[in-house]
Amino acid sequence: MRSILNNSEYIKIATARAGNVIGGGDWSKDRLIPDAINHWQNNKTLTLRNPLATRPWQHVLEPILGYLELGIFISQNELKPQELGDNSFNFGPKQIDNLNVESVIKILSSFWENSKYRISHDKKFHEASLLNLSCDKSTKLLSWEPRLRIKDALLITSNWYKEQKKLDNMYDFTIQQIESFLNL
Repeated sequence: MRSILNNSEYIKIATARAGNVIGGGDWSKDRLIPDAINHWQNNKTLTLRNPLATRPWQHVLEPILGYLELGIFISQNELKPQELGDNSFNFGPKQIDNLNVESVIKILSSFWENSKYRISHDKKFHEASLLNLSCDKSTKLLSWEPRLRIKDALLITSNWYKEQKKLDNMYDFTIQQIESFLNL
């Protein structure tokens, strides 16, 4: 990357990363929220393999907005490419919303009837017990801050999956969620 940056005064690059994102439409395998929704929609019991693992959970719209704000910042500021070459920007929730897996499931389950979960005592999976992000740079340079608390992020996510069960076309509902988020 440095060779590219040193050869052009017009290229501006920064790296960005996000915490654990949640949101409607994610049906990836072995992900907490999609697994929970899939189990509960089929009246099954969810198994938690690492209930005390703490993650920086956030709605997917949070980092997307952060990425857009970062792009605008880079474009509008007279920064030398070398100044951006070593910069990375983190986008994550407020520290108070870094919750463990079981706490997230307890909140999410409050939005679902017949939601059940159990804790596995099988320790064959090794996972970090704590993941955390410092978003200080994003807050300081971009004035970026998350808009949603974790309970609201989980409610919005839950609502999307419930609506998806009823509708064939989620486009309008999804646009409505995005617009509501942007108006916070």
